[in-house]
Amino acid sequence: MLHPETLSPRRPALRRFVPCVAVALLGLAGCDATLHKLGGKAPAAVPAVSDAESSRLVLGWLESLRLAGPAGQAEMVAAAQQAYEQQGSIDGQLRYGLALAMPGVPGSEPHAARRHLGEVLARGDRLQPGPRALAQLALAEVDARLTLQSDNLRLQTEGALRDRERTTALTRRLQQELDENHRLRRALDEAQKKLEAVLLLERGGTPVLPATTTPAAAPLATPQVIPPAKAGKRP
Repeated sequence: MLHPETLSPRRPALRRFVPCVAVALLGLAGCDATLHKLGGKAPAAVPAVSDAESSRLVLGWLESLRLAGPAGQAEMVAAAQQAYEQQGSIDGQLRYGLALAMPGVPGSEPHAARRHLGEVLARGDRLQPGPRALAQLALAEVDARLTLQSDNLRLQTEGALRDRERTTALTRRLQQELDENHRLRRALDEAQKKLEAVLLLERGGTPVLPATTTPAAAPLATPQVIPPAKAGKRP
C-alpha cells in the first residue's frame, strides 16, 4: 500500500511548511516566557490559555493534518470549516485559513486562505503573539506561491502567443514560396517551348502550323525550253 505522502507531488512543500512555522513560534514563545520572568508588562486582555500553550495546540493540529492521509485531511479541513462557520471565533478562522494554505491538502485553496488569514491579522489584537506570527508566516507563503503561479501563467500565455505568431508567419511564408515556385515553373515551361521552336528553325525544319492556317499555294511549273533547230550544210 502506498504511503499517503506519495500521493501528491506537493508533499515536499507540505513538509517544509510546518517545521518553518514551528521554529518561528518556539522562538516567540521563548521570548514571551522570558518577558514574564523579567517582570514585563502583560497584555491588557490576558487570555485563558498562554501563548506557548496556544502555539503548541495549533502546531500539534497542523502536524496531525500533515501526517493524516487524504481522507483524514479532508475530514479535518471540513471540521475546521464547520467549526469556524458555527462559532465564528478567530481561532477557528485561523485554523481554517491555515488548512486552506497548506499545500497538498485536499480542499486547499490559496486564494481563500489569503482572505481568511488577512481577516485574522486584521483582528490581530485578539490573537496571542505565537498564533499571530503563524498567520503572518502562512500569509507570506501563500502570497509567494500565488505570485509564482501568476508569473508561470503569464509566461505560458506569452509563450503560447509567440508560438502562434511564429506558426502564422511560417505558414504565410510557406504559401508565398509555393506561389513563387508555381510562377517560376510556368515561366520555365514557356521558355522551354520558345527554345525548342528556335532550335527547330535553325535546323531547317518547319514549325508546325496551326490547323486554321491557309495552306500554301502550289509551286509554279518550270517552263520547258525548246532548243533551236540546227542550220543545214551549204553546198
